Amino acid sequence: MPTDLEPTLRAFRDAHPSIQSVDTLLVDLNGILRGKRMPIAGLHKLGTEELCFPRGSTLLDTLGRAADSLPWGVLDGDPDRPVLPVLSSLSPDAVRHTTDAQILVYPVELDGTAWFACPRAVLQHQIDALAAQGWVATVAIELEFHVFERAVEDALRPAQADRTALPFTGPQTYNLTQLDDHRTLVEAIQGACARAHIPATSVLSEYGSGQFEINLKHQPDPMLACDHAVLLRRAVKAVTDDYGMLGTFMAKPRADDSGNGLHVHVSLHRDDGSPLFDGTATAPGPCLRHAVRGLLDTLPESMALLAPNANSWRRYSADFYAPTTANWGLNHRQVALRIPMSSPANLRVEHRVAGADANPYLVVAAVLAGMLHGLEQELEPMPPVEEGAAAQPGTDLPLRWREGLQSLKKGPVLGDRLGNAFVDAYCDMKLVEEEQYHMIVGDSDLQHYARTV
Repeated sequence: MPTDLEPTLRAFRDAHPSIQSVDTLLVDLNGILRGKRMPIAGLHKLGTEELCFPRGSTLLDTLGRAADSLPWGVLDGDPDRPVLPVLSSLSPDAVRHTTDAQILVYPVELDGTAWFACPRAVLQHQIDALAAQGWVATVAIELEFHVFERAVEDALRPAQADRTALPFTGPQTYNLTQLDDHRTLVEAIQGACARAHIPATSVLSEYGSGQFEINLKHQPDPMLACDHAVLLRRAVKAVTDDYGMLGTFMAKPRADDSGNGLHVHVSLHRDDGSPLFDGTATAPGPCLRHAVRGLLDTLPESMALLAPNANSWRRYSADFYAPTTANWGLNHRQVALRIPMSSPANLRVEHRVAGADANPYLVVAAVLAGMLHGLEQELEPMPPVEEGAAAQPGTDLPLRWREGLQSLKKGPVLGDRLGNAFVDAYCDMKLVEEEQYHMIVGDSDLQHYARTV
């Protein structure tokens, strides 16, 4: 058992004496939480061979299936591995907060070394690469989601409001009245976040019907920022379910409505706390420009990580603020990489490409890897799209699932930086999932072809 677990656990049980069970939550490569529920008295087993997960648990597809083509998970007999706790994540459950708790865990090899297919290990490698340069990343994540009625037999419909009111028509971005219409639900989500130590800073009504966005406070630890993001998704889904609704982070839940994005704000600082990004938000200096160019160069091979499943790719449409080209701009929301208004001390890049269904650890790992590539090579980007100007296209991005996976597998940068073994395993797993998905004969096939051919 980790030496600091027992005092943390004792303090937690003293503060929450009625809690009886705890969910141990492991994040797979899709960003999906998989876990075990156990008596809280059994938490002392964490970090020992008494509490293990199958090593292939991180390599499951979105439906929880193992890929037979991989050498892990089926062919090797899926051996168990111990899991280590993320102590800062130990908190009451979003809904059953008087009786249940939750804690994030991650697998390691028998000798304690990182498991290469663990999302946290992939991100940690980039954090270490920054540290080798004397740099630290500060990360803030914004997540969009929809709230629908729970019944989805024929169509997804925005959830009913607290009060009887005429539903809004059209986009209601930043409409506080729409927030008031769902005040009970929003306050329940905020309460769940507070109990789980998830630093939600603001909630707003977004562009789509029944769509909301929650912003998380920036963190000087990218790993902690991602921990908050996956626990936020769990809290939203649990609270909406408790209220008889469906909360979803699907990238594109409805064809005629805006999709859900995961926006990442990143700034870099030196070890002494001084900002690495120079210049201003209207005149970025060399370091910021180099980082942007690295992100632009690696965007095509990043797409398979930013869009992890079939539905992810339906989101990319310029009409809905989802980027389809590798470009950047100053205070401009029609681009892939935005330099927001800020003081020089808070100069940052907003990466706007990932869907809300993506794995936050892999998204942030890809972002940091791209920045490092540009900074180390001192690359210069094309001129930015200026505030108020029409967005100019850059390099076309792959906009189909298989194309994205091929771009990642053949890309010149991310394999070396994220780990070739990880990239190969991720792509092989997802190629199997892509093939299986496209073998399904669905309703759209019948609508298009049953009568016409």
